[in-house]
Amino acid sequence: MFNDYFTEQEPDHIWVAADKEDKPVGYVICNTDYIRYKQMMHQIYYPRLKELSAEDIQFFESFLSDLDKVAYNHPAHFHIDILPGHQRQGIGHKLLDALGKQLINEEFETMMLYASSRNSVGYHFYLKYGFKEIYDYKNDAVALVYYL
Repeated sequence: MFNDYFTEQEPDHIWVAADKEDKPVGYVICNTDYIRYKQMMHQIYYPRLKELSAEDIQFFESFLSDLDKVAYNHPAHFHIDILPGHQRQGIGHKLLDALGKQLINEEFETMMLYASSRNSVGYHFYLKYGFKEIYDYKNDAVALVYYL
């Protein structure tokens, strides 16, 4: 449900990696207009969350509040996910390369993400890729940016 905005509003900013049997093993999704994203999340997608637990709703509200601190200056915000059995095979790197090239062609200067933990495998992948921390949320979460 959290990805509905991306699939419904920005399908041109979705990249999917598939295995040899053409089964999806990872994806990267990106919104390129944070103000529009936030507005539509509140108007269209937030009401859908009412069916979820109070904990999920709190996460969503906290997530948007955290993004407010950096997304106005870095509007191309993305989420990436690779199935565990397919990590550490270069798939994430290729997905970010593809998204980065697309964003350069669209004249963006950065791509940004919210990492919920510095202790995650993903966090170390982002640093190795070249992302820089731009905001520390003081709860182990950080905002990371990559300069295109």
